[in-house]
Amino acid sequence: MGGEVPRGLPAKRAAVMRAAQEAFIQEGYGGASIDKIAADAGVSKQTVYNHFGDKQRLFLAVVEAARAEVDAQSVVDDSLLRSPERLERDLTTLGTELLRVVLDERVSAMRRLLIAESARHPELNDRCGGGGQGKGTIPRVVEWLTLRLALLTVQGVLHVPDPEEAASHFVALLSFPGQQQSNYGAQPLTDKQMEKLSRSAADIFLRAYRAHD
Repeated sequence: MGGEVPRGLPAKRAAVMRAAQEAFIQEGYGGASIDKIAADAGVSKQTVYNHFGDKQRLFLAVVEAARAEVDAQSVVDDSLLRSPERLERDLTTLGTELLRVVLDERVSAMRRLLIAESARHPELNDRCGGGGQGKGTIPRVVEWLTLRLALLTVQGVLHVPDPEEAASHFVALLSFPGQQQSNYGAQPLTDKQMEKLSRSAADIFLRAYRAHD
């Protein structure tokens, strides 16, 4: 990636972020060198420190950027979870999309790195929400699901005392087996595998939260 990047603060910051993500994934947090990151980004070492302060803040910025990018690219079909007769099918469809977000290649790589570095650098794990499964992972989709669950409860279709907690439960029903089967995103799941996991999560979720007369 050598050579000086285009002038301007946003371009330099973006170049540093790209170089840093590659360095952290390839070398680990401890092995990643600010000198090499600066060289790969085509900026001075001082530029890196001016933008991010230190390596920990740079790492946290890379993690949050990966999450935000995936979140921005995730698609929520607003026609889902509107018909009581289609709840299981809609939750399966939504679950498959959530799995694509949770198991995104870049976010998964950073999550594996957090797990690997947690013993030597516990402050990174604390700051990043316990290994990448905190609220910052897929906020837009979860926020939408929370609102939809609240509406379905008002309509008497579901019984969800705490919609935000229930949305987190649904994510957990997907993310834990998804991460286990994919070796934390290192081995991509097929569409059929993701659909099977989503159907199981939808079934368990509705058994817990469907309203009963």
